[in-house]
Amino acid sequence: MTGTAHRLPSREADFVLGISDGLRQSAADIDKAIHELMATELNADQRAQVDIARERAETLLKTVNDLYDLSTINAGGRFLSNAFDLRLVAEDAVQLPEPAAQVKGLDLILRYSPRLPRRAIGDAGRVRQILTSLVGDCVTRVDRGSVWLDLEYAASTGTTFEVRIRLEGTHTKPSVSRTKSNPGLAIALRLVDLMGGRVLTSGPPLWVFSIPLGCDPDEWPDRRPPSSIAGHRVLVIDRSAKLRAVLRERLESWGLMVLDASGGEDGLKAICAATEGYWAIFISTEMAGIDWEAFSRAAQTSEVWHRAGRFLLAPRTKLPEPAAVQAAGFRSALARNPSHAALVDALSQLAGAPDTASRREPRSSGTPGSRPPTFSFNLDDVLDRCGGDRALLSELVEGFEQSSGELVKKLIQAVAHEDSGAAIACAQNIRARADLLSASDLSAAVDRLEQVVEIKHWSAAPAAVSAAKLELLRLATELPFALASKERP
Repeated sequence: MTGTAHRLPSREADFVLGISDGLRQSAADIDKAIHELMATELNADQRAQVDIARERAETLLKTVNDLYDLSTINAGGRFLSNAFDLRLVAEDAVQLPEPAAQVKGLDLILRYSPRLPRRAIGDAGRVRQILTSLVGDCVTRVDRGSVWLDLEYAASTGTTFEVRIRLEGTHTKPSVSRTKSNPGLAIALRLVDLMGGRVLTSGPPLWVFSIPLGCDPDEWPDRRPPSSIAGHRVLVIDRSAKLRAVLRERLESWGLMVLDASGGEDGLKAICAATEGYWAIFISTEMAGIDWEAFSRAAQTSEVWHRAGRFLLAPRTKLPEPAAVQAAGFRSALARNPSHAALVDALSQLAGAPDTASRREPRSSGTPGSRPPTFSFNLDDVLDRCGGDRALLSELVEGFEQSSGELVKKLIQAVAHEDSGAAIACAQNIRARADLLSASDLSAAVDRLEQVVEIKHWSAAPAAVSAAKLELLRLATELPFALASKERP
């Protein structure tokens, strides 16, 4: 037996190619179903069994993909030519490496250009395999940051169009050999060449390549939310600027007006200080600075929050239980980089609900039937301590907002240096504010903070500081709103 590879006759090669494609599709469906099952409520034993099934399914899928790769190459580059949903293929290709990306704390982001047609003619399995191999390789080589997959329209000849694919990873490990250590990657690059594509930039950290696909004159009508949502205001809160940009582009393509924020503090200010309502608010579990459940509690005082349709964004494999999502006041939870279908469904369902927030309408100011504001402090007690002097109360509110940030910085620095004296002094300063405002939640947070510092349990101190910081932030956002409500006739 020699090491020479023998090419199968045409009919046999096509037969093997078709069989391996069917096996690959079935294996991919099994793998996807198992990942969806993992997102449901499971006990410990069930989750352990599903984990085993997931590992076996991923191994099977990799084996079948390699078989299909070799079948394609052995067939001399002959590919299937069927109509397929290009956007859905791209979404599927990103979902497979997503669990590995989340284990490493990476943001895996897909952008599908609105200029690209949804329907293409070609070999969907090969396009999916190329994208999956390259994304998977990039996830393997990236230490931290993000992996960004961008599909853009490049050119058209009337019967074909070219999709330009840009894949970029930040903070990438150096590597002297890309393909020798990853046969799947080598096969993917060979497939790009066999399909008539071009590798314009070979990474990592940057891949840029193009693949020609056929145009279909019978373009499928794209699913869109109802046109009635155009002009509505939407707020998106997530720490990733790239992910916010992707969501902004998708939402604005449907006529929505999008504002965004990176962290909980800016998000709370955008909600509590808004002079106009939001039709929808997307809150990410990965926003900076504040836990999403605590954020929800802090936003409860705002009428803007209650009037908006609220959606939670979370990593696909870490979606909270539906009961917890609804208990926190959200309509539903979506993946951070939601699929087109999931996002359209969410907005369509919201559009079908009673219209509680106008396009450009100012926020309700206590009209009959509106939700009465509730605060984490006793406003009447504070006003009594000011002798009924509202000007003095206004000065107190302004001073509180200006000094709270500096106080939190000193507290964080004291804990970082394990300085008990300085930390206790900051805690006492915070307690004085809690007593002045009759803020019971802030008092409870300070109690916990003092206990941790007194016994020098420094590993628990950051969480205690975060709790106190959250309550201070909550007060800082509530006070101006409460003062304005007190001044209404």
